[in-house]
Amino acid sequence: MKKKMYAIPTVLQALAWPLTNVLFRLFCRFTVHGVQYPLQYTDAPILFVANHRSEFDPIAVRAALPLFWRHAPLFYVTAPLKNFEGEKKSWRFKLYSSSWFFAAWGAFPAKSKTGDYATALAPHSTLLTQQKGCVLIFPEGKIVRDESVPPRIHGGAGYLSQLEDVVTIPVSISGFANMTPRSFFLRKHHAVVRFGNPVTLTNTTDDTGY
Repeated sequence: MKKKMYAIPTVLQALAWPLTNVLFRLFCRFTVHGVQYPLQYTDAPILFVANHRSEFDPIAVRAALPLFWRHAPLFYVTAPLKNFEGEKKSWRFKLYSSSWFFAAWGAFPAKSKTGDYATALAPHSTLLTQQKGCVLIFPEGKIVRDESVPPRIHGGAGYLSQLEDVVTIPVSISGFANMTPRSFFLRKHHAVVRFGNPVTLTNTTDDTGY
């Protein structure tokens, strides 16, 4: 199970890395800052905590990290599959509602309404504490395109951050929101991924959403 959990996402992410880097840098003027912060941790498990404005955010974070990265692959916390039910008419729903699609790329849904984070985020906790892996979580729990809306932060990030030996690194992603094929090819976006200094998070909410 461990070999399959790592092998398939590692291969797929490695194959996607050159293409995404070329496209992002060519059409989005893609820039990365602060990558030295996660790279200094070669053995400790890493939790990336990022804002979420676009479907491109998970791809952008992996593209911002080196292809031959000690912690590869990058694993993700995604919303429960039922959260995508509103997109049944879109082609994306057929992919997003399939657990095999997420798992192939290293993404595992959080369980909703469990009453505790240990159950809701069990796979991600295992990846961090037992496998010394690397996990990306969007603590807002969904894409929030309107940056003027105050973020509603769930406590899952705080729970994972407090696990033993976990290094928590904040990530700021900008430039991908409201991107269309036309604006992409016209190079109207300046996409930036910025890694920050490690921080300490606390679980400040009783909400058991991820």
